[in-house]
Amino acid sequence: MSAEQYDWLRASAQRSHRTDDAADVVIDAVERAGMDGEHKPLDDLLT
Repeated sequence: MSAEQYDWLRASAQRSHRTDDAADVVIDAVERAGMDGEHKPLDDLLT
């Protein structure tokens, strides 16, 4: 892997996007999304 590729890869891994900047269609899809019941215990970690 070249140094240029490595730099690009590191920069890509560090990129993040604010949810305020997300398109409305993305926010709507996330709000409607559901998880399998086996993941229900994870909800406790959010509260």
